[in-house]
Amino acid sequence: AVAKSSLYTKFVSDHIEITERASSVIGNMYTASIFMALVSLLMHAQEDGIDLTGKSLGFIAYGSGSKSKVFQGEVLSSWNAGIAKMDLKKQLQARKQVDINAYQQLHTGAQQQPLVVSDDIVLTHIESEKETAIGLRTYAQNKA
Repeated sequence: AVAKSSLYTKFVSDHIEITERASSVIGNMYTASIFMALVSLLMHAQEDGIDLTGKSLGFIAYGSGSKSKVFQGEVLSSWNAGIAKMDLKKQLQARKQVDINAYQQLHTGAQQQPLVVSDDIVLTHIESEKETAIGLRTYAQNKA
């Protein structure tokens, strides 16, 4: 009943909806969702001419267990330049759909090379030693 109330829907519309736009196109991202919400907010605020400089933002993320993260951040004056470089719309348009076989090969480490090559981000390492992180891929910004 609360989720259908006008007070709740107005709150979501005024404060949360802008953060959900990107993830509604991407899908379930688990732990990345809180950061995609931030990217979505910044991207759409820039498009709409909203200056977020100096604003405080609240973050909350919860897991399937009894843990959650709650923290606050402040938007720096350089946010506009940073979000412009990211060009999320271009990145989303360049996505490559993978079938279940490719996904499993990536997940297990059988696929060693990236499926999409980028000039901006490069694969630097695939973990093979630490039992809890086998297959973990580490990327870095290409400095070349």
